[in-house]
Amino acid sequence: MPKRAIGNRQIKTTTAIIRFLREEGEAATTSIHEYLNDQKRSRLRYGCTMPRVVNLLGKMPDFEEVGTVYLKDRYYEVKVWRLAEWV
Repeated sequence: MPKRAIGNRQIKTTTAIIRFLREEGEAATTSIHEYLNDQKRSRLRYGCTMPRVVNLLGKMPDFEEVGTVYLKDRYYEVKVWRLAEWV
């Protein structure tokens, strides 16, 4: 099991992402970002920016990249993420 290195500013955001991925299983980066910015669902006070979401997902060992999905309405690909097996 890898060691977690979470700063105080990232604890609420990371736990919100983990809670969302436990409910959904797998989700695209844009879906995670929309969830974090929804005040009723994620309970974060100020939401989160897309660069911060991408940094947390890419650098933390809690999350694994599954693949990519092409979004037709936005004309680009985004990564799909899930929780690591040990979380």
